[in-house]
Amino acid sequence: MVFRICHRYLVLFAAAIGASMAAVGASTPAPPMCSAPARIAMRPTAARIAMWSATEERAAGRESGWRREQTRADVCRCGLLLSAALLSAARPARADVVADLLLPCRRVACVSSQDDRPAVWDEPWEYDERRAGGVDGVLARLRTALALEPNCEIVEGARAGGRYLRAVIKITNDGSVRDELEFYLTPGDSLVQFRAERSPAGVPDLGANRRRVDRLRQALKLTKLPVLRDRQTVLWFETPLDTFGAAEYDSAPPLGR
Repeated sequence: MVFRICHRYLVLFAAAIGASMAAVGASTPAPPMCSAPARIAMRPTAARIAMWSATEERAAGRESGWRREQTRADVCRCGLLLSAALLSAARPARADVVADLLLPCRRVACVSSQDDRPAVWDEPWEYDERRAGGVDGVLARLRTALALEPNCEIVEGARAGGRYLRAVIKITNDGSVRDELEFYLTPGDSLVQFRAERSPAGVPDLGANRRRVDRLRQALKLTKLPVLRDRQTVLWFETPLDTFGAAEYDSAPPLGR
């Protein structure tokens, strides 16, 4: 009798547990299932493959175009650098100031205030520091006077502590024959040293540089500084054949033509 009662209660308990588990399973949503049309839409159709291919081709085209633009820019930069190098090579070689001295003349077609060989020498210019406005004032007036010279180009104006100015005057249209002018205001005094030479070698200037330099001096309203030296004349008057005493450029190479 007791066994039957226990068995009945166990059956009822098992039925209750089964019912509760069934209720929990019914309340939990089932995972969504793709319908047949959705599964068909997810397949890589020919249209989608063509669209992907077109997208990849456009991306490749953009990359190729960027590479072409980059190559074109590199070529332009190389061209600019090459042009600058050619222009620098075509420009006359620069003569530096060494120990406050301009380089000596290389040929007779030259005039210099620091090369005291009679054939090429001329007196330096003297300026009043206060009236001329100092070094900057003299250089500014010199630039203005050079601007009035035909075919003149100032190619350098900030050398030797701001005291150096260099200009090139084209004698021929292509610049194959030119006059190179240098001006240097020496520190510690009020003098303008100069050097003007015709290039290339073998082309005479027939005194053009000497006349031009004196014309510039007159435009600046400067005076020549008399320089006394032991001049030994060959004739009874002064000539380029005269000689002087010991000079700075006695050891310089002979003047060319």
